[in-house]
Amino acid sequence: MSRSERAALSSTIKMNQIIEYFRSWGVDANTTVSVFITLLTFSLGLLLTWMAGQAKSLKEKRSYKKSLVYILRDFSKACTTQNNTVIKSLEQASLKKGNDFIINFVPIGTLDYLNKLDFHIFLKNFEPFLFKKNYSKAISKLFELIAQIKAQNENIVEFSRLLFETYKKHETQFYEGVNGLRKIHDELGVQLNGTPIQKDKGGDLIQGYFRIFGEWQTNGEKTDIGSLHKEIVLQTIQLNKHHPNIPLILPTNELALKADAAYLNVEKIDGMLSKKCKDFAHFHRRASRLTNLIIKIIE
Repeated sequence: MSRSERAALSSTIKMNQIIEYFRSWGVDANTTVSVFITLLTFSLGLLLTWMAGQAKSLKEKRSYKKSLVYILRDFSKACTTQNNTVIKSLEQASLKKGNDFIINFVPIGTLDYLNKLDFHIFLKNFEPFLFKKNYSKAISKLFELIAQIKAQNENIVEFSRLLFETYKKHETQFYEGVNGLRKIHDELGVQLNGTPIQKDKGGDLIQGYFRIFGEWQTNGEKTDIGSLHKEIVLQTIQLNKHHPNIPLILPTNELALKADAAYLNVEKIDGMLSKKCKDFAHFHRRASRLTNLIIKIIE
């Protein structure tokens, strides 16, 4: 007897068993067959409905997964672009060298969407059919990265704003000191009008001031903080050290030391901004690399 014949015989036996069962309860054969067909039809209907639901769910999962992987790749590219843009801006940015400290940032359009991802929905659609090594770690790292990048992009704006406010105060203090020194230099030039002054009355000191500003003018009269600090402020402080008993050093020392203190604060702020931006760029470069690794694991 063939396999198909055995299957048909088995079905017939089962049918007879069901009919005999209903007969034992006083139900005739025709009614039994009708009930059986109804139950079979209902069961097949449930099975087909379930299969259709599974097919729809599988299609939705594939669509969700495909879309999110595409978004993650775009996110990775945006992080790389962010890194390159910030690093390039840092090549010119400086508060000390006369350049504006302007850092260009790239908006990451996919960040808001990724930040709103529902963890449970994500797992439902990305749950692997078979066990994948490091899958759970990859998912956790992905959500951690998204949160960290969002915080980085929000914090750097506020961080920069607060530092620039502080920088403006020290910048003003620096130029007040330098302008005070220039004013004394100009007044001495008008008062003396080329008349020589005796050495014991501060002649060498005054000639030293004229020399400092003369060299500054010869070098192009640069007005950036770095140049003024090097060519006027530090030179004035050094000159005054060699003439401790001349009364004129009191106002010039006060102005020069005020400008020097302001410059040191500007230098500190410049360094803090540079470090923050470098860390910001590095974090985006790392996020891009990790996102690509995560995509390989969850795909």
